[in-house]
Amino acid sequence: LGATYVKAKDPIFKAEVAQLQEKGLVSEWDAGTPYFIDSPGSFVAKPELKGGDAWYVGRPDMGSFVLLEDSGPGLTRLCGREVSSVCWKEASWLINGEDEVSSLILAL
Repeated sequence: LGATYVKAKDPIFKAEVAQLQEKGLVSEWDAGTPYFIDSPGSFVAKPELKGGDAWYVGRPDMGSFVLLEDSGPGLTRLCGREVSSVCWKEASWLINGEDEVSSLILAL
């Protein structure tokens, strides 16, 4: 369970990632050129996907993103759950039609 990397684009998420960086829980990853599996045993370079965005990785490993303890009031971590639906309703996200959250980070 983990996230191989994340991109921080949203200003609120960027601020959260900066706090995690200060705590040593994530670091910027200079991935160079991203490669993707084209077919079994075949990798294709996709430099256009890197763009100008910073990529971040969990420290000490990719599980750090999902293993972080809830870090403040109103923050809830839901891990190890099957998600069959995510939808936007008024001002919040509904996960499986039950759990209502204002922000969402998915590690797929």
